[in-house]
Amino acid sequence: MERKKLRELRKKSNISGAHLARSLGFNSSAGYFNIEYGLNKLSFEHATIIAKELGVNLDDLREDAENLDSF
Repeated sequence: MERKKLRELRKKSNISGAHLARSLGFNSSAGYFNIEYGLNKLSFEHATIIAKELGVNLDDLREDAENLDSF
C-alpha cells in the first residue's frame, strides 16, 4: 500500500528521500522510497526516525499505521 501521507509530510517538510534514506541507514535512496511506495513495511524503528526527521509526531503518520510492523 502506497503511503501518501508519508510522502505529503516529507514534501511539506522539504526533505529529500535521499536525506531520509541516509538517516535510516540505507546506502541508497531506493531503500527509503521502497517504504514510501509501499514495497517494504514501515517498521516502528523507521517510523520513529522518520517522524523525528520530519519534525512530526508518530501520530501524524497514523494513516500509515496499519502498515507498521510494531506500531
